[in-house]
Amino acid sequence: MIVYNTGTIGKLYVEIVGGDFELEDWKLSERYCQNCGKKIKGYRNIKGVVKITCPNCGALYIGKQVSRRKEIVEITAPEGRDIL
Repeated sequence: MIVYNTGTIGKLYVEIVGGDFELEDWKLSERYCQNCGKKIKGYRNIKGVVKITCPNCGALYIGKQVSRRKEIVEITAPEGRDIL
């Protein structure tokens, strides 16, 4: 069993059963919301996935880095709303 505990910004402490801790580096990912144009920030985990919710319009971004130069992004509008 793995328990996630956020520590300082950009870091994630992973507690593995038995009390061992590992430190994973999360990288800052900044972009502009394609729905409303506001600047949004999130953190990419060690698997290359970033999940960001726009605080302005509520659009959800899930980005998966598949190579050094390529990322697949899924954008979901909040429930009851359409992508602008």
